[in-house]
Amino acid sequence: MMEQTSRLLGLYAKRGVLIDANILLLYLIGSYDRSLISRFKRTRQFTVEDYATLLLLLHPFEAVITTPNILISCLQMIFASHSSCNTMG
Repeated sequence: MMEQTSRLLGLYAKRGVLIDANILLLYLIGSYDRSLISRFKRTRQFTVEDYATLLLLLHPFEAVITTPNILISCLQMIFASHSSCNTMG
């Protein structure tokens, strides 16, 4: 399994990786403040360890790719979750 994974990473590392809205949201929230991962409605399902694993998975890729639709979905999730994020207490 690891051999196949290494082969695929080598094959696609220069092309980049496409990530969807939920994973992009985890990446953005975790990059801003890891403690918010458990407090944001849409990232509560993830842990700080999931974020660290995501960073390890993304590291070999030269580019992280997204689309306008994914960006819009991510922004909508951020704005919808803003009111449920308890950053004051």
